[in-house]
Parts: sequence; C-alpha cells; structure tokens
Amino acid sequence: MKKILRIIDKITKWESMLLGAVFLALTLIVFTQIVLRTTKTGNLVWLDELCRVIMVDTTFVGACVALTRGELTSLNLVTDLLSEKKRNMLAVVTNIIGGIFSIWLGTRGWTAMVGMIEQNVRTVSLGVPYWVTYLPIAIALFGMGGRFFLLTYVSFLRAFRPDNDLLEGRME
Repeated sequence: MKKILRIIDKITKWESMLLGAVFLALTLIVFTQIVLRTTKTGNLVWLDELCRVIMVDTTFVGACVALTRGELTSLNLVTDLLSEKKRNMLAVVTNIIGGIFSIWLGTRGWTAMVGMIEQNVRTVSLGVPYWVTYLPIAIALFGMGGRFFLLTYVSFLRAFRPDNDLLEGRME
C-alpha cells in the first residue's frame, strides 16, 4: 500500500507541474491575444476556443490534485461536530459515494467521447477532433474515482486502526 501511496504522490506532483506549465502557457496565450486585439494587428480566433478547452480540461485535473491534497471544497458543518472515529466512518461512506459518482461520470464521458470518434465531430475553429478535448476529462474522472476509493481505505484505517504507520503525513 505504501508503494501505491508513493505512486499517487508522484502522479500528483506531475499533475501539479503540468497544471503550472499549462496555466503559464495559457497566460502567455491570452496576453498575446489581448496585445494583438488592442494593437489591431490581428485576431487569432482559434485562441479563444483553445483557451476554453484548456480551462475545462485543467479544471478536472486540478480537482484530482485538490482531492489528493485534501483541498477539495467540502462542507464541514456536520463533520466538525462528530468524534474522530465517527468523522472517519462518515468519510468512508461519502468517499465511496464520490468514487462511484466519479467513475459513473467518467464512463459517461468516455461513452460521449467514443460517440464523437464514430461521428468524426470536430471543434469549430481549431478543427481538432472533439474527442481529444473529452479524453482528459474522462481520464481525470476515472483518476478521481480511484483517489476517492483510496481515501475510503485511508478513512477506514483512521477509524478502525488509528495507530497504523501507513497514515503518517498522508491524504487527509
């Protein structure tokens, strides 16, 4: 299990670096578009669509990183009133629900993507096959589902085996 947690840590670091690089590139692209429009030297219409696609895709990857780091938005009103064991038992249930929902959404996204491949649907201004824009979303949702199930296991250990050394400094 420690090996799996180390792999998840490495994947999360890679995703964080990728997100940083993508947002830096996105910033430069948007700045370039603003300069071109302001100086009236040109207008790269396809940049708007590219930025929109990148923003949507990176949102799902960012959600995976936030989930792994325990920074995904949550409502703590009820859980703050519970004991540590009950909080972790509730986390087991909610993480299972989150995992099932993420896998279901990933499956729906994958099905939509396959339909786009079959119909050869393309983006309007980029001309890129639309399935390419859906692939990162589906992969991120499957990754999120896997992380929810991993969090389920961690919450289970915290509830019933709080002395386990596997949990040292790990996922919240």
